[in-house]
Amino acid sequence: MKKKPTYEELEQRVKELEGKMHERKRAEEEIAKLGPAVAQSIDGIAIGDLEPKLISVNDAFARMHGYAPHEMVGMKVKHLHNPEQMEAFTKGIHEIKTQASWIGEIGHIRKDSTPFPTYMSVTLLKDDKGKPTGILAVCRDITERKRAEETLKAAEAQKQALLDASVDRIRLVDLDMKIIWANKTTTKEVNIAPEELVGQYCFEVLVGRHTPCPRCPTKKALKSGHIEHAVIHRDPSKGAKREAYWDNYAVPIKNESGDIVSLVQITRNITKQKLAERALKEREKELKIKTNTLSELNAALRVLIEGKDNDRLETEQKVLFNVKELVIPFLERLKKTPLTSEQLAYLHILESNFNDIISPFSRTLSSKYLSLTPTEIQVANLVKDGKTSQEIAEVMNLSRRTVESHRDGIRKKLGLKNRKANLRSHLLSI
Repeated sequence: MKKKPTYEELEQRVKELEGKMHERKRAEEEIAKLGPAVAQSIDGIAIGDLEPKLISVNDAFARMHGYAPHEMVGMKVKHLHNPEQMEAFTKGIHEIKTQASWIGEIGHIRKDSTPFPTYMSVTLLKDDKGKPTGILAVCRDITERKRAEETLKAAEAQKQALLDASVDRIRLVDLDMKIIWANKTTTKEVNIAPEELVGQYCFEVLVGRHTPCPRCPTKKALKSGHIEHAVIHRDPSKGAKREAYWDNYAVPIKNESGDIVSLVQITRNITKQKLAERALKEREKELKIKTNTLSELNAALRVLIEGKDNDRLETEQKVLFNVKELVIPFLERLKKTPLTSEQLAYLHILESNFNDIISPFSRTLSSKYLSLTPTEIQVANLVKDGKTSQEIAEVMNLSRRTVESHRDGIRKKLGLKNRKANLRSHLLSI
């Protein structure tokens, strides 16, 4: 048989119920005071007891969880979290009880158990004597913010990957030229961890100087407000460890007011290109010197050849003169002596051959008109000397008709066929 409660126990229970009713009444009074503001708030607002169990919620709080407001009254707060979120929930409750408040991000679940992220500010409510009476929670659904953050993170990661993949050194510096950020190419080439580069002057860590480079484009961009460019030569003769050429750009980053807030430095190592250009210029210089030398040698050789040609021509002229003055006259006299027809023929051949051998005209003719036969060249030579067809026939021991045939052949090969040009005049002009 169940024992009946004593008077003292009943009195204690009545006091507990009165206390809870007092808490509820106090919460309702708090809600009444803030009623219009709470109802119109875009943030979810809820009041709970110390269990904690929900006493009252506004429309925004109920809507973000997928409930009507009256459905949430009396709901235990822990039922707004799934097992994965309970650890964070437990820590939050402990902090509220020990520190009287808690602020942070925590996951909630909707009526259909769909999880969503929230940002909450929870305060412990107390009565006039400082005794805890309940909790006040302000909750905001940050699903869209989280999506935006994830999108931003993905974009940042993509940008970081693109910048790190660049073969150029890319850095972000402040107005004092201290490094804010640097890509992997920069950190790899200087062999310094990214976090160690941050805060250091770019000219100290990258160039080993105590002041900016004389032609520093970043320095110029700070003054001009525009993109600046410069090729900087690191010369071993001026203290550099090894020779190098760097192609540098400085791009100022401005705020909405047009003030420079930072600068992007883009640097590319063009040492190989510059050294190749220098080698090419040296080669071109050497080639020019050799060309001039060859030109001088060619001029000297031309003078020498011309001298040789003049000597040869002079010798030929002497031989020609001697033969014509000392040999031909005697051949002419010999023709006037009694000779047999055979002897006369041989004499004519001898005279003709003499002319072929010594005549520069014959050599010129044969070189320019290779299509002429040897007999045609002999006939042409005699025509040039003013011989008639009959005289040529007698000299060469040919019939007049044969000589005429050779003359026609010569005219044809020299392009004089069917033209009124005189053959002897043409031959004299060659």
